[in-house]
Amino acid sequence: DSPAWLKSMERIFQSEERECRWMFGGCTTDSDCCEHLGCRWEKPSWCAWDGTVRK
Repeated sequence: DSPAWLKSMERIFQSEERECRWMFGGCTTDSDCCEHLGCRWEKPSWCAWDGTVRK
């Protein structure tokens, strides 16, 4: 069994989200952009609001 401190570290790394691009940040796909943003396909590509809102 793992020590308590190791288990807490595992939880921290599992819950950590990947870095994302903010509004107007450069992108190549929608997954590059933060939540509620999508990659605008016209060049130059940048993250723009996808029209959704948080509930």
